[in-house]
Amino acid sequence: MSFIILGLSRIVLAYRTARILAAPTMFLALLLVLYLFTRAVLSWIGVSRIE
Repeated sequence: MSFIILGLSRIVLAYRTARILAAPTMFLALLLVLYLFTRAVLSWIGVSRIE
């Protein structure tokens, strides 16, 4: 998603401004991946069950 934001905003904005707009989306995606990985590991070792 951040790549789409970066690409579309590059049409009308400077590269630096486009990166600033895309950065929060990239950060949120990273947090989501870390959360899902943690949930999967906890489910795999039997601490927390994913239903």
